[in-house]
Amino acid sequence: ANHAFFKTFKVAEKETIGRSLPDLGNRQWDIPKLLQLLEEIIPEKKVVRDYELETNFNHIGLRIMLLNASQLRVPKRVASIIATSITGEGEGDEEEELILLAIEDITESKRLQKELEISEDRYRRAFETSRDGLLLLDKSEGDILNSNESIQKLLGYSHRELSKLKLWDIGVTKDHKDFHETLSRLEKDGVVYYEDVPIKTKKNLRINAEVILLDRAKVAQ
Repeated sequence: ANHAFFKTFKVAEKETIGRSLPDLGNRQWDIPKLLQLLEEIIPEKKVVRDYELETNFNHIGLRIMLLNASQLRVPKRVASIIATSITGEGEGDEEEELILLAIEDITESKRLQKELEISEDRYRRAFETSRDGLLLLDKSEGDILNSNESIQKLLGYSHRELSKLKLWDIGVTKDHKDFHETLSRLEKDGVVYYEDVPIKTKKNLRINAEVILLDRAKVAQ
């Protein structure tokens, strides 16, 4: 085990080296599925990829660990150095089969991912149910990426029809060049406000509207 293992799990070398994996700590590694996967690596030449383990570890509490493991074939004289439980220096080209187990703490990234999913879900619900007509725009080409029900009713387009249009097809900006000039201002100020702008419906009617463009990192709203 390397220094990172001892530091992460707050255990001493003497509590770790020479002991079987299931016996470590409060037997927190005694997980039948994990042990089965490890036992199959050498005889079946398998690897363990991105196995998530959530358990309550001694000293550090509940954590989510990402495990990767594979077979490691090394000369016995090298194995005797890196694994103290193996005795004898070995002769010639004889090799020892070990398992290299890599452990990554992904607890924080999982927490942030969950918070992001909750935030995105709240934003999606707010977007879909807003009484204001909302559009999400691709900032490079001005394509309409998404629309809510309010803007669909206002303009008379379906969601699918709007997704085939660009912003200037419904007004707000005159053309591609005008859109990019507006976008430059948007990226500078974070918001662009138009008090009275004519927008065009599917039936080619003109509606005067209050338009607010917001910079949303990869898109404009």
